[in-house]
Formats: sequence, C-alpha cells, structure tokens
Amino acid sequence: MKKNTVQETLLFPLVGRAKCYIDWPKVFEDKESLEILNQIGINPEDRELSKIGNLLYGIRHHINVKLAKDFIMEHPKAHVVNLGCGLDSIFKKIDNGKIKYYNLDFPDVIELRNNYFPITNREYNLAYSMLDYKWMDEINYKIEDGIIFLCAGVLYYLKVNEVKDMIKAMSERFPKGRLTFDNEPPKMIEKSNKAIKKSGIEQATLHFKIKNPYDIKNWSDYIENVMILEDFSKDLPNKKYLSLWAKVLLKIINKKKYVYQMIIDFK
Repeated sequence: MKKNTVQETLLFPLVGRAKCYIDWPKVFEDKESLEILNQIGINPEDRELSKIGNLLYGIRHHINVKLAKDFIMEHPKAHVVNLGCGLDSIFKKIDNGKIKYYNLDFPDVIELRNNYFPITNREYNLAYSMLDYKWMDEINYKIEDGIIFLCAGVLYYLKVNEVKDMIKAMSERFPKGRLTFDNEPPKMIEKSNKAIKKSGIEQATLHFKIKNPYDIKNWSDYIENVMILEDFSKDLPNKKYLSLWAKVLLKIINKKKYVYQMIIDFK
C-alpha cells in the first residue's frame, strides 16, 4: 500500500486495534488484529498513529462487536452488514452459526480483502459503493430475521445529503432494521480535518457534520427511534488496567462528548 493514500487509511483501524491489544491485552482482547497485520506484512510499531487515535480505534471496534452481539441475542438469524468494512474482521467474533454476514466496500477494497480474507460459510462480499443502492438488492432480507448495519468511521467521509438519502433508502427497504455508527460534533470534525491535512492525506477530508444528531429522526417517516450512546467506553472490560493517561482521556471525551455512538431503529 502506498503511503499518504486513502487506501493506506484502511490500515489505521487495524494498527490502532493492534496497539491497544499490545498495550492493554486484558482490556482489548483483539489478538486477531495483530495476526491480520502480520499476515499482510505490517509491523504496527512501524506505523505512527496518535495514542488518542489508537485508543478510539480499539474502543470503536469493541463497541461494534458488542452492539452486534446484543442484536444477535435477540435475532439469532440476523443479517449483519458491515458498511465500509475495509479490513475489518468482526464476523469471527460474533458468529453464532446462524447469522448471515456481509462485507460492503468499494470493489478495489473487496479485491484487497480477497487476498487476505477468504470468505467463509454465510459470509458475503458486496463490491459496491454504499451510495450505489444496488447492494441492497443483494440482501434477501426477511423481517423476522432482523438486520443490523455496522458503520465504523465511514460516514464522516460522506456529505450530509448523501448520508440522509442513504438512511432514508435503508429505512424504507429494511423495516425493523438497525443502523449504528460513530460520530463527532462539528468542532471535532474540523480538528480532525486539520490533522488529516497535516498528515498529507488530503483526499480523506471529513464532510459529515450535524449539530443536532437527533434531527436524523426527521430524515425519514420510517425511522422509529434515534439513540445516542454518549459514554463511549461504558462497556469496556477491565478498564482498571488502562494507563492513567487513557483513563483521564476517556473521562474528558465522555464529558465533552467528543465522540459518541448513534443507534437508529427503523419502523
């Protein structure tokens, strides 16, 4: 992967997760992230990411795993769709032997995944932009099965009207479905863009900025409820093993609401 490219950003979550596992293995049980990087031929110690970024990548992955597991407990035959999956690998952590799992991303990303992650039984690769709604036709959804869409660190790159139209389309096509994604307030988006520009990856500008996330409920008549998980680290296990700086940082993040998790339920 070439440096300072959008493709290289696919490594960031993996590197962040791996460093969390290396630093706090009792908190982040994520040996798999390190194994994937080894398979690709990447040493996480050779990649310079901020400590804050690493921590947030680790927590974000943990949140998505937990939200997926909670949903599957209520819907054992659920469809789980990873929107903008990148090089993520949640399926193995949540599989109960019955769910159907979909990796959705651009064709070049899916091609890259195929080099390292052969798909398994009940796992499907969807080579589409999430804004190309043809991917919705690939999911044989039955309302009694349930469906959850995981979207980690992706919607930031889309414009508000693009996200609005996509959520509206999803709410109409997948009744009783659930969408979850992480988000930041506009001021944090601006700070993130400054950091991205400084890194030299100008193509990765963040666009999705909304002042009041609860306004999303008005985006579609088929949205039943909008919830916000403001304590980003609430369900993180064994937090006592975190470094002091990490504990302090998490308190600041939660108090200032620098990052939060959205959960949107469809009618």
